[in-house]
Amino acid sequence: SSSPRAPATLVESKEIPALGLNALAISTLSCDVELSAEEGDQVRVTLFGRNGRDRPSLQTEVRDGRLTVATRYGNPSPRNDQGRLEIRLPRSYQGDVSVQTVAGDAKISDLSCRGLKWDTQSGDFSLRKFTGQTAALTAVSGDLKLVDAGGTFQIKTTSGNVTLERFSGALALETVSGNLQADYLEYGQQPISFASISGDVRLTLPAQANPGISVDTYSGEVESSFPLASLVTGKARAGSLDVPAGIRVKTVSGEISIVGGASSPAPNP
Repeated sequence: SSSPRAPATLVESKEIPALGLNALAISTLSCDVELSAEEGDQVRVTLFGRNGRDRPSLQTEVRDGRLTVATRYGNPSPRNDQGRLEIRLPRSYQGDVSVQTVAGDAKISDLSCRGLKWDTQSGDFSLRKFTGQTAALTAVSGDLKLVDAGGTFQIKTTSGNVTLERFSGALALETVSGNLQADYLEYGQQPISFASISGDVRLTLPAQANPGISVDTYSGEVESSFPLASLVTGKARAGSLDVPAGIRVKTVSGEISIVGGASSPAPNP
């Protein structure tokens, strides 16, 4: 059996003035990324790793208002890296943020920015207390969890599951086999769309919501405590989706459940 890995140690830390920055781009192969906001006027970047040939190094560059943060490796296949990249943004930052990983997880919290973009092959994604405008999240097999988030979200996965707690944003989700569980804290007719082959969907809306719902499924079971504006099922394809609807769900075989009554736990005081 392999010997246990040594604990991660500080590799390098940098501070970059945030004045004039309008974009932050983060790129890493297998390091985990932790991004959050704090008081101050500097972007603080800290890289942790383990001693050895696979330990990453930190690279930063500022050009035309764009800060690029990347990790580089001496070994072209750093299978043993598992480093951690911590980034602290000033709360006043209102630009764009993009995070790209292959296998690293990303944890983002307390962030208010113009646009957020995340792209991974197999890393998991966690987002808490997001008050930005838009977010585009793409994963192959990584799972996504969003808590206390608003804005407009576009999510694409192959098999990753998506969990939304106390959500209040607009949502467009495309997946092959990933499941969606979404608990809405507020629903004010913002558009929701879910398209899947075999993924299940469970939406929990406030009991007093009055959504227009259209459902299109081949063989999936459908349960809704709200009236459906349109229901298209089976080979006959009876019905029409050409109706005004704030919520659109389309699956081949995934089960669909849309219920009233908040099921998320109350936020901690």
